[in-house]
Order: sequence, then structure tokens, then C-alpha cells
Amino acid sequence: MRRIILFLLLAAAPALAQAPQQRELTITNRARQPIRELYVSPASSDDWGDDRLGDASLAPGRPFRVRLGRVRDCRFDLRVVYEDERSEERRSVDICRNRQVAFDGSEARAAPGPTRQVELVNRSALPIIEAYLSPGPRASGERT
Repeated sequence: MRRIILFLLLAAAPALAQAPQQRELTITNRARQPIRELYVSPASSDDWGDDRLGDASLAPGRPFRVRLGRVRDCRFDLRVVYEDERSEERRSVDICRNRQVAFDGSEARAAPGPTRQVELVNRSALPIIEAYLSPGPRASGERT
């Protein structure tokens, strides 16, 4: 009888080892400004998913626990967006080994500016050889 039980336990061990684990991660804001958005997605995904903070923000010095549920993945990509629109990322973080990640703003990057397009239409019989564009005068109070 003991041999049968031992055999069953040994046979089930690989399946038990591969079962999804409850994963969670603590993000700490060590920057000087609040974090407005937080994204956590499996490193294998091309999509950031939903903002984990929702309508809340993460004040400087505060931690935030992210519950990821039962997943097999250990490697996740993390992205925060600060109040001033700059963002900071950590790629392929092994949350099975490191369950705490701090963002301090030292690697924050400015958000790309808006894309502007101009359509040039030639309604003459002559070909256009050159075209020049300039941004025009700045509005008062606009930063350079």
C-alpha cells in the first residue's frame, strides 16, 4: 500500500510543480512626484493591459501591491507614468525572485510629442521641385 501511495505522489509531482502560482509584486514610488499610471504585463505580451492604479495615484514614498493572480509566468514588464507625463520601464523582471521593485524617476523618459502632418497638394501644371515648412510664430507663453 505504501508503494502505491509513493508511486502516486511521485507521478503527480511534475504536474504539481507546473501548476500556476499565486503571484504578487510590490511597487514602491521613490520618485519626487506621484505615479499616475502603473502597467504590469507578462514579458511575452505585446500589450500593456489596463492601468493597475485606476483612478488612484501612488504618492512618493508609498508602496502599492499588485496581485497578478495564478499565473505560470515569472518574467514581467513594468511601466509607470508620472504626473508630468514622463514614463519609466523595467523589462523582463523576474518576480519569482524579486517581489519588490522601486521606481525613482532616474530613468524616466519624456512622452513623445504629438505627430503633425501636412498635406501638400499640387494643383498646377508645373511639378513642385522643392517645398519648405516652418513651425510659424510661437503662441505667447509657449515654452521653447
